[in-house]
Amino acid sequence: MTAGQAPSRRVQADLILVALASLAACVGFTFVAGRDLNWDYFNYHAYAALQWRQDRLSQDFFAAGVQGYLNPLPFLPLAAMQALGWSALAMASAVAAFQSLNLVFTYLIARRLLVDAPGQPLRAALATALGAATVVLWSQTGSTFVDATLSPLALAALWLLMRRPSAAGLAAAGLLAGAGAGLKLTMVPCAAALWLATLAVPGQVGLRLRRLAQVGAWAALGFLLTYGYWGWRLAREFGSPLFPLFNAVFRAPDYPPLSDQYLRFVPDSLGALLLLPWRMVLHDSWVYTEVPAPDLRPAALILLGAAWAVQRLLRRVGGPASHEAREARADDAPAAGAAQAAAAPHAWPVVGVFLAVSVPLWLLTSSNGRYATPMFLLLGPLVWALCERVAGVRVGRVLALLLLCLQSVHVGAAGPYRWNAQPWTREMLPVQLPATLVERPLLFVNIGSMSESYLAALVHPQSVFVNPIGMYSLPTNGPGWTRFVGLRDGWAGRTKVVFKAPARGELAGATALLGALDDLIDRIGLELQRDSCEFIVVNAEPGDTESALTGRAGDKRRLAACSARLKPQGDPALARRRELATRITDALQVRCPRYFSPRSTVLEGTREEWSRRYLQHDLFVYVNFENDSITYRQERQAVAVQVGRVSSWAQDVERFTCRLPHGGQRGVQTLAGER
Repeated sequence: MTAGQAPSRRVQADLILVALASLAACVGFTFVAGRDLNWDYFNYHAYAALQWRQDRLSQDFFAAGVQGYLNPLPFLPLAAMQALGWSALAMASAVAAFQSLNLVFTYLIARRLLVDAPGQPLRAALATALGAATVVLWSQTGSTFVDATLSPLALAALWLLMRRPSAAGLAAAGLLAGAGAGLKLTMVPCAAALWLATLAVPGQVGLRLRRLAQVGAWAALGFLLTYGYWGWRLAREFGSPLFPLFNAVFRAPDYPPLSDQYLRFVPDSLGALLLLPWRMVLHDSWVYTEVPAPDLRPAALILLGAAWAVQRLLRRVGGPASHEAREARADDAPAAGAAQAAAAPHAWPVVGVFLAVSVPLWLLTSSNGRYATPMFLLLGPLVWALCERVAGVRVGRVLALLLLCLQSVHVGAAGPYRWNAQPWTREMLPVQLPATLVERPLLFVNIGSMSESYLAALVHPQSVFVNPIGMYSLPTNGPGWTRFVGLRDGWAGRTKVVFKAPARGELAGATALLGALDDLIDRIGLELQRDSCEFIVVNAEPGDTESALTGRAGDKRRLAACSARLKPQGDPALARRRELATRITDALQVRCPRYFSPRSTVLEGTREEWSRRYLQHDLFVYVNFENDSITYRQERQAVAVQVGRVSSWAQDVERFTCRLPHGGQRGVQTLAGER
């Protein structure tokens, strides 16, 4: 064995050890954490792959809301494993195994960023552990969320660019970046950042521009390979390749002409933006992701970056005295200078450009932690390297290790990490369905913010699903209404309205509930046949053991499916109240267009209370005729804030101060607690 082969074999052995440790950590965590029956799984994760398996694009209509039209390709592996009869644990473990590549590529990036001094493999592994110390990763590990599954594509592309890539390396980096964006559009900030990071690879200006063009072309190909067919199908069915997104541009007739923005976590002021890294330190939920995800590292990165910048400034202006200080520090890190020179000269510029582009784009478009999984993983190597640069290698290691311990304890106290942890069962989602819902095709009209679209995989394959009142409600006589009416009238006599049943699954005596539901579906031209209701039990086998992290057994969900008939004429009393509630909420939209948007959102309600949901800021406005009150709140705020009274609504709206309820705060103490 030559001298050159020995280091190479050591690197391979180190990489194998890291890969095995990452695999064991991710799969082991998945087993302990339990099934994650998250809201998105019920709403569209389980439904997504059916768009390919059963060609439901023309069969259903907004069956899973807006999310039901996202590219289903990332969900196909889970659907394929389910079709092959894999158990829930086996499926989740396979997903976790692939997600462990996040840690492998974080380690490879850490080796490039950290100086090639003695102990580099161990330091890179510890820096990877610091990167992995984030709820953003573990909350998704082994779950149906695909953000952590797509994250390795971005990290692999970044690592390729850091290696001074050949033409083949540039092609691979571009393909990976484009494929990630095609699989889920929330990866676009990473794709754009990777494309521009190509400019940081050393070379003459002309060469850099040619590389930029090459990577852009390969990224476009990667996007077309993963999204092209789906975009073509959406364009053929609805007239827009991104339906219903960016409809202000594409003007598809079945959706309002607007481009949706979801600003759930986006800071709404410069002050909120500056406070965000410090708010991330807290154990509050709904700061940058729905679950509590405390993180010390963004604040540490800012402080260390500022200290490093001050040090560099002082060295520039310090003259000989500064030179003597540098000589004194050489005893602490004797090989640091030589090692820095030996490291890849463009590794830091590539990462710097990537973060300088991806982080602002992420902040502007969503600020949702799941969509920035690659950036949160990179915090580990970045913070570790800055510790060494600010304090010297020896002292910096101690400082970084201390931060690793603090962050691990901080994250450990934030559990459970699942959105809805459940004990393991054989099936991912055991459901008990009445035979009458399976034997023949039916029209399922799902009412509620959760679409219950997972049922499409369990009933007759020719059944049709539509969710006309939910996260997105179809506007009466507006875009998409004609298509809905065609389904409603064409399936007359074979229609089931699905809604959440009382806890015990009984409707006897639930006159108020059934009356409210009849009021709700009056707008869409249906009325319940109250003697025809059947019941569906979801998560029907919750398991004999408690979830290791939550300490509780699984939760059953009960749904009712009631036959509905056409209602030729709406209730005039309801129409009058709807008209007044519409005038009140329209006035609020005019008063505060920044918060109460989009303005095309549909008013829904009953005789007593009407509500309008504004998705841009997760806002609900309530007009309650029984209590003579107008209130508003954000999702997961348990207490609504008073706007005024129905009896004096014009004056109250005129006096209303435009701001988010409770200052936009949605900590653990504000959670409503309903699943």
